[in-house]
Amino acid sequence: MGSGFELGAGTTLGPYQIQHLLGKGRNGNSYLAWHVDSRQHVTLKLLPQDQANQHLWEAVRRELRTFSSFRQPAILPVFQSFVYRFPVNPSDASQPLSISYLLSVCLYTPWSLSDVLAGRMIPDAVETWLFNLFQQVGQALNFVHQQGLVHGALVPGNLLFSQTQSWIADFSLARLSPPPAPYLAPELEALVKQCYAQQNMETYWSLKYPLADQYALAVLYSQLVSVLLSQADARSLLPVLYQAMQADPEQRFPSVEHFTYTLLRRFPLSQGGQFDRRSTPISLAPPTSGSASAEEYLQHIMAFDQEQKKLTQQSFPFPAAPKTAAEWATQGDLFFAQHRYEEAKEAYQKAISADARNATYLGAFGDSCFALEQYDAALQAYEKGIRLSPLDATLWNNRGAVLDAVGRYSDAQASYLRASQLEA
Repeated sequence: MGSGFELGAGTTLGPYQIQHLLGKGRNGNSYLAWHVDSRQHVTLKLLPQDQANQHLWEAVRRELRTFSSFRQPAILPVFQSFVYRFPVNPSDASQPLSISYLLSVCLYTPWSLSDVLAGRMIPDAVETWLFNLFQQVGQALNFVHQQGLVHGALVPGNLLFSQTQSWIADFSLARLSPPPAPYLAPELEALVKQCYAQQNMETYWSLKYPLADQYALAVLYSQLVSVLLSQADARSLLPVLYQAMQADPEQRFPSVEHFTYTLLRRFPLSQGGQFDRRSTPISLAPPTSGSASAEEYLQHIMAFDQEQKKLTQQSFPFPAAPKTAAEWATQGDLFFAQHRYEEAKEAYQKAISADARNATYLGAFGDSCFALEQYDAALQAYEKGIRLSPLDATLWNNRGAVLDAVGRYSDAQASYLRASQLEA
């Protein structure tokens, strides 16, 4: 039973019953599964054990719990992630007793950009759908970058959508296998080759390099535009996309936020009008030296990574001391964004003291406790919030993340499923 192993329809994994294979990716297989207790569909992903990345599985699970705590609607939540061991024929002494897979469960969504690019699905009101996708995905990715994190492996299969909502999937998981061309930023090619040669993806997985996300996103957008828009409608967008796809990272936009803002302002409207085109794409000064070598680019990337880490730890001045619950909560949000979780926790506690019946403050307090791995306090906060706001899907999802972290997997799954019911 190796990486090519496939589960057949009807196979049962705990409370999940496999319906059929959804697709095969770089990291493993995805299945449509049925949760027999709640009678809901979920997507179940199995990543086979791999010498190059298995040692990263626990770090992946920790990061997934961080992503599950984010209150960002375009980040597809992972309900559960754990190691599942399939037994192997014990009569074959040449085989191990079991094969380990990293199993994750997330919301089922029927469409990805792969379906659009292959012509299997054409959205209604294409211009409006594209505008919403650019806006929602751009905001989500910019939010992630502000937390000092990245996606790192954007491809058509992990941008999912409905007619009104878009999601980015496979945070942390997809980064175990770098994206192929044309989605891999050119300056990372040498690093990826080195990781494969050493059979160790830790350097790539740990790299926090937002400019690579911008490059991959621009490639995806350019593919979408070429399929869905006429040449006349696409003309205003192409200069923006080309800038974000520059082989020289110094020539790209300084952030996904700048890229998204510029792209949306030049977007053609379905009524034939356009947003104000007086603004032109941001143009960064070209490097003073000639073309850099792969080694020089790699040094530049590592230096950028270190600067990003310093930025997330930097202290910023705050306004005058808060007086109201809302002001304390705002200060807590600022601390949380800087990863100053203990200070965020104290600020949220003061917001709760001023407004004890605010479920949002309780959820934020729980998030900071979760980040500090104070799981009992986080669970108590989420459950208090749920009693005040029982229809809050985020509280149910984060409660599930805490229960998952402490090994209460059955309770965690019930909480995740309640969250998915509320979000449906």
